[in-house]
Amino acid sequence: LLKQQKYGQAAAFFLIAGKLRDCLKQLLKHEKDFMLALFVARLYEGSTQGVDYLWILKENVLPLAEEQQNQWLIS
Repeated sequence: LLKQQKYGQAAAFFLIAGKLRDCLKQLLKHEKDFMLALFVARLYEGSTQGVDYLWILKENVLPLAEEQQNQWLIS
């Protein structure tokens, strides 16, 4: 699916296989949708304190917010 550029479907299959981090990487890298990645992580982990949820915030959302000087995202 990755070779066929069907990244949304690839992310879904990673999630079905229990590979949450790989699913999130697909959503962030190819779909460029951090909101969807946060939503999936929140549902999968059941908390906003999950390892992968916090990883998205620290490694993807905060650097983007600082780069854009977006106070809403930083807060």
